[in-house]
Amino acid sequence: MQPSPDALRHRIGVLSLVVIAASFAPVAPVLAAPVALDCSIGADRPTGSLQVVPGSSALFGGTSVETFSVEVEAGLGFDAACLAEQVESVLGDPRSWIHVGSLGWKRVDTNPDLRIIFTSPALTDQMCAPLNTGSIYSCRNGNRVVLNSYRWRSGTPEYAANLNEYRTYQINHEVGHYLGNGHVSCPGSGRVAPVMMQQTKGLDGCTMNGWPFPSVEPPPEIWDGKFKDDDGSVFEADIEWIATQGITLGCNPPLNDHYCPGEAVTRGQMAAFLDRAFGLPTTGVDFFTDDNGTVFESSINRIAQAGITLGCRDATQFCPDRTITREEMAAFLHRSPLTLDAVDARTFVDIELSMFADDIAWLSSVGITHGCNPPTNDRFCPTAPVTRGQMAAFLRRALDR
Repeated sequence: MQPSPDALRHRIGVLSLVVIAASFAPVAPVLAAPVALDCSIGADRPTGSLQVVPGSSALFGGTSVETFSVEVEAGLGFDAACLAEQVESVLGDPRSWIHVGSLGWKRVDTNPDLRIIFTSPALTDQMCAPLNTGSIYSCRNGNRVVLNSYRWRSGTPEYAANLNEYRTYQINHEVGHYLGNGHVSCPGSGRVAPVMMQQTKGLDGCTMNGWPFPSVEPPPEIWDGKFKDDDGSVFEADIEWIATQGITLGCNPPLNDHYCPGEAVTRGQMAAFLDRAFGLPTTGVDFFTDDNGTVFESSINRIAQAGITLGCRDATQFCPDRTITREEMAAFLHRSPLTLDAVDARTFVDIELSMFADDIAWLSSVGITHGCNPPTNDRFCPTAPVTRGQMAAFLRRALDR
C-alpha cells in the first residue's frame, strides 16, 4: 500500500513492471538468496522507539546507487542484524529490482536515501498515516518503507506454507512503491502474481510470488561447510565439528543443509546427539511409554540403557518433545561415559537451589561450560533452554580433547 505517487525517484528514473527489457550491468556480485528465517529471538514487547542496525554492506547492483538503512522497533523480539541480512539478500537478488536499469543498493547506518523499518502494528499505523493500514498492512510513506511485524511473522493464509516467500514479497512490494510503481491486478487465473499486486489482500486466482522478475535465474547459493545457516555464528566451528563427527545430521531433512543453531534442543534430539557422540550399544528394552513411534525412540532407549537418563515426570516417561534445560543437559553429560580431568573451578551464584547443582559444578570443573552471562560468567541459568548452537559447543568441549 502507498500514498499518492510522488517525484522522489527522479535521480534513477521510475522503475515499473513493464520496463523488463532494460539492461542490467552489475558492478559487484549479488548476494545469496534469502535465508528462511523470521529472525525472532525473544518476546514481542514493542517500545515505540526505533534503533538503526549499525554497519554497512558492499555495493550490489548497478552504478545508480541508492543507500538504505534498516531500523527495528526496540522490543519487537527480532535479531536486528538478522533482519538487515534478510533485506540485503532480497534487494541484492537479480530477481529483485536491480534486474533493470543501473539501480544499485548499499546499506548504511547514517543519512540513507531509503529507510526500511520493522515496526509493531501500532507504530506501523502511526508511521503510515494518513494512510489507514489498520494494524495489518505495511506501507511506503515518503522515503520510509514500513514493514508490519505482524505480517512478517504470520504472512497470509495463502502464504502459510511459504512464509519466506511472503517476507520477500513484503520487502519487494513496498520498495517497489518507493521506486515509483503502483498497484496492479492479477493478470489471470493460474498466472504468477505480479509483485505490485496487493497479495496481502488475496491472490485472486494468481499464484504466489515475491519477486519483480521471478523468471530470472536466482544466484547460486554459496556457504562455508556443511550448513547454510551457521555462517557467522559464534558456534560455527563447533557446529561444523560435530557434523564432521556424525553427531548431527542437520535440521531440515531430507536436504539437511541447515542446522538451526538458534532453535532450542528437545530431549529427543539430545538423546540422538548423545547416542551418536558415544556410539552407544543397541538394546531390546523399551524403557518409556511416551516415545513409541518417535524418530528418537531407539536413541532414547540406548541412553536409558547407559544410565544417562532416568526419565522425566517419572521413570516411565521421557518427555521427548520437551525442551531440555541447561541443568538437565548437565546431568545427561555427567552421567555419560565421559572421563575428563578437572580444568576449572568456576563457581555459579544461581545453582544452589537446583537439584542438578552437583552436575552443573562438574560440568564447570571439566571446562564444558563457561557460564551464561559473559563477560562475568558467574551464572549458569539452570532452567534456560539449550540452543542447538550451544549444544554443539558443549559437545565439542567434551569430546574434542
